[in-house]
Amino acid sequence: MKNFTLILSAVMMAASAYAAPSLQMSNRASLDAFQGKKFETSRLATKKAGLSNLQQRVVSRADGAASEVIYEAEGNEVLYNQSASLIESSEFYMDDNNPAVIVYGEDNTVYFRDLVSGLGLGSFVKGVIDGETIRIDFPQKVAEFEDGSGYFINKMEMEFEGNTSNYIVCEDNYITFSIYDEEYIAMDLDNSIDEAEPTEILGIVYGYDGTEDGGYLGYGMSYCEYSPFPYEFPTIPENVEMEKWICTDYNGGCFCEVGFDDDTVYIKGAFQNEPDVVFTGKVEGDKITFTSGQFLGIYMDSYYNFLVLSNEDAEIYDSVTYYYDAQEKFFVPEAGSEAYFFESVYPDDILYIDYLVAPSFEYLSPDVVIDPTPTFGLPLSYQHFLPSAGYGYVMWSASALNADGFPLEDTSGLYANLYFDGELFVADPEVYGLDQPMSNIPYGFVNENEDIAYSDGTLLVYFFDEIEPTTISLQVTNVVDEIEYKSLMITYNTKTNDIYVDETTGVQNVSVSEAQTVGVNYYNLSGVKVSNPTNGFFIKESVKADGSKQVVKVRK
Repeated sequence: MKNFTLILSAVMMAASAYAAPSLQMSNRASLDAFQGKKFETSRLATKKAGLSNLQQRVVSRADGAASEVIYEAEGNEVLYNQSASLIESSEFYMDDNNPAVIVYGEDNTVYFRDLVSGLGLGSFVKGVIDGETIRIDFPQKVAEFEDGSGYFINKMEMEFEGNTSNYIVCEDNYITFSIYDEEYIAMDLDNSIDEAEPTEILGIVYGYDGTEDGGYLGYGMSYCEYSPFPYEFPTIPENVEMEKWICTDYNGGCFCEVGFDDDTVYIKGAFQNEPDVVFTGKVEGDKITFTSGQFLGIYMDSYYNFLVLSNEDAEIYDSVTYYYDAQEKFFVPEAGSEAYFFESVYPDDILYIDYLVAPSFEYLSPDVVIDPTPTFGLPLSYQHFLPSAGYGYVMWSASALNADGFPLEDTSGLYANLYFDGELFVADPEVYGLDQPMSNIPYGFVNENEDIAYSDGTLLVYFFDEIEPTTISLQVTNVVDEIEYKSLMITYNTKTNDIYVDETTGVQNVSVSEAQTVGVNYYNLSGVKVSNPTNGFFIKESVKADGSKQVVKVRK
């Protein structure tokens, strides 16, 4: 049994200034170009009364409110594309590419889901059809909280008094839509996006009755129209046999399904956040070409989802080419064609939901027995305790993969142990809001305050004691049928930025042998062995003649 040392001087960031970590983006060596491009699923998640920077008030001129939120509507459901002029904290912009649902019910009733474009609350407002006109009366409640308060929609008039913006609920608190044909509907509220101060809007109000007790939240809409749905949903033909494959990228790996039909390959399940998403590639001989802008479906019922390909500088590719081996059943990026595969809200820009980095695909034979031993984790970021902030944190990659890079099919027994200076970290229930002390951190666990999280292949732990550890260690364990399978123990030295790996049970700093190199292996930063290391950071393992190993970080 040999010990060896990894010298990864650039992996860890022992910063002297506070920097909050990002779980979603932590497993990639460099995602700087995409900072700020991550799509937030709820635009109204943090908005409540008074959160807008504007000084504002609401004057009530309406009585009563629709107190029940409508989450289900019976009738004929029709998909549209919604274009809208929106307002957010006094800033106006056009949002012209959102899916929308209108349900036509009985007795001339009609229901609009998420009437205020892109809000994503999942609720309906109710209207009535009279000839070629649809009328919707307000206020109507579109979200509800535990205390009975909620979000309401009102028709509101905008007034400006110096630096103060007042939003007054209109006396005629309703709007109408004109039906021009079965596929085109337009709001009769005529406020152009070019106008600096439209006089009337549909505004979101927080309160208890929709008008008197709340305040305008700084989010609303001044116009919208509904046109025919512009995309076709991706489907897998019935004659295509889908097989179990493995998708591996820089973030780790997952099981997916792959099938072929003449000159087309269908891939389902490669994006772990959206496992039902299907995208395709065109097959020509030993090449597969993936094109950017493919429509992938609807995300969270309210946003379009597209496949967008780009390089690490966020420059969008029209397409990327893969090498395909039909006999061995795998396809991998060609040299120079490595790309980010994004699920994006836009077809030609990056506002991403999920992503893959240069994914490779390999057929998984039913005869393959997957070793339950988990791969080792690697440190990503460390912040020592800051008295001014009251905490420090440590972040590691710890993917749900085995030592051969295969995804672990069952992660219910997977957990991580963290050590500070060799002492096991035990989370205090009072500090972390737990029912009991925790030292075994389960995969998929996130506590209420999100200061302990082992999710998406990343372990993040905040600590609140004034400690200055010299070493931080991590070991991952997978329990299967009451048998414990343990990864290598990894230790990071916070003073030297060295990382030590022990192939037995201890953690030691042993000098590397100078014997002759007899073999070289490469691993990505999740500890997965790769055969074609290109375009990124890798772990290079040199196997010596005496059995020792030298491991360094390299860039290809």
